[in-house]
Amino acid sequence: MIHIRRGCLRTRKGYKPTVNNNFCATVAVFLLCLPVAGSCDEELAYTVQPGDTLQKLVDEYGVDSVQVDELQRFNRLKSAREIPPGTKIRFRLGWLKIKPLHVQALAVSGPVTVKRVGASEARAVEQGESFKPGEVLETGEEGSAMLKFGDGSRLLLQGNSTMTFEILESYGDQEVPNVRLHLRRGRVETMVAPNDSPDRRFEIKTPAGSAGARGTRFRVGADSDAQLLRTEVIHGVVTVQGGGKELPVEENFGTVVESGRAPIPPLPLLPAPALDIAKEHYQRLPLRFTWQGSPAAMNYRVQIASSAGVMRLDIITDNPSLNVDGLVDGNYLLTVRAVDSHGLEGVDAQHSFSLDAHPLPPRLTAPASTEKLRHHQPVFQWQVSPDAVAYRFQLATSTAFENPLIDVADIRSNDYTVVKSLEPQRYYWRVASRNAAGEQGLFSDVSGFDLFLPPVPPQDISIHKTDTELKLQWRDGKPGYRYHLQLANDAEFSDLYAEQETSDAQIVMPRPQQRVYMRMRTLDVDGYPGSFNQPIEIVPPMKSHVPVFLLGIVGLVLLL
Repeated sequence: MIHIRRGCLRTRKGYKPTVNNNFCATVAVFLLCLPVAGSCDEELAYTVQPGDTLQKLVDEYGVDSVQVDELQRFNRLKSAREIPPGTKIRFRLGWLKIKPLHVQALAVSGPVTVKRVGASEARAVEQGESFKPGEVLETGEEGSAMLKFGDGSRLLLQGNSTMTFEILESYGDQEVPNVRLHLRRGRVETMVAPNDSPDRRFEIKTPAGSAGARGTRFRVGADSDAQLLRTEVIHGVVTVQGGGKELPVEENFGTVVESGRAPIPPLPLLPAPALDIAKEHYQRLPLRFTWQGSPAAMNYRVQIASSAGVMRLDIITDNPSLNVDGLVDGNYLLTVRAVDSHGLEGVDAQHSFSLDAHPLPPRLTAPASTEKLRHHQPVFQWQVSPDAVAYRFQLATSTAFENPLIDVADIRSNDYTVVKSLEPQRYYWRVASRNAAGEQGLFSDVSGFDLFLPPVPPQDISIHKTDTELKLQWRDGKPGYRYHLQLANDAEFSDLYAEQETSDAQIVMPRPQQRVYMRMRTLDVDGYPGSFNQPIEIVPPMKSHVPVFLLGIVGLVLLL
């Protein structure tokens, strides 16, 4: 059991205000005798303050059926009016005015379900929903719920947690809260609201023990598998109980309780990590947060909550840095704390920031920043942005985009084809999204590309032929260029006769003994081919008729 100590002395039956504590001296001090198996009825003990009478106490805390003389006999008092200050007046709980304490889901994020009393199945929790004793609240791995109690206290139920509401009550006209929750697994962060009465109760049970507070901030983790209770005190001084032993734990200290054993001695919580310089206003996702690592830290818990208390991120990371994506525009609180070897989470490092990044710019896909283009009218493409109904495209010759060559708005698709021909040089382009409300977001990251002219076909081709050899020569191009020759049996080059590639400015090959068509093209240093030249017809060599002619003359002579 954890008892907060706020200037009051712990006694066997309750708290007694110290003489020099003005706060405790001016408020009623009630103590609840917690029920255990086989114990007597629950009672509440009140320490009399100057001016108190039994009638005053009955009017303020008792139900109508409670009589002054009955309370007097139960406490064995000689007088109902003259009661020495410091006297303890015991009330049976049945004599007290008890009201239900309201609790509702202030904010819900991710998978969160509740199983109502008498229900066979759990259902999803909605923001603003109220809860009653006996109901079970459960969060998924990425779920969380911020609860607000009627007295102003708040509790954050983190991911992978299961919690049952056991008692939700308040006592008397002052509505002194009495809360008991059963955390079966997971973690909670509590912010118990200050109350004029130090006898309020806010108790969290776990499989390994329980923790209670009366106006403080602390964290509780229930490891159901290992039967461990981890408690980290953020504000105030608390007493942790386990194995029949009590251990006072001060602010910025923590302890671990194993089921059936005494708490380990208080351990100092790891200090708040030093956040690297972070901006207060962001306009681009993903966000990147970094902090100084600690040799004593096993890992780090990182949380991002919206201004409404909705937990948008709650994860454990091994590295002292994190990239965050998927946030909507708004105001947020970043919390980072180190986790030690005992699993105790340290002091919070916090940073408030705002985000105004939507509509999100699209991710540019083509042409890539390292790509070389040979088309005078390139096609630009980008991924669809979920916020966009239209896009704005800009093309420039400098990253400053001072005088864009092309600036087109209201593009309704995720691509754009340049209409006019571009000259060979370096270009830069970017795209912005526009949402249905007409708001334009930031431009995307700038991407660049180089535009080159495709290589021209070989120039000044000369053809040298003999009866058996074909020699082609041309003017050499740029260093690293190669040349591609094709010979075909038809002018459409559907039936290739031969082809050859060379880095020289000439080709020597056997002369075809049939009619063929020749064409050539140039490949640049990247292997990109230019266009072919116009086909050139190459006729076969003429067959010699001289021997036949001579034979004919010889034959005539012989006849004569």
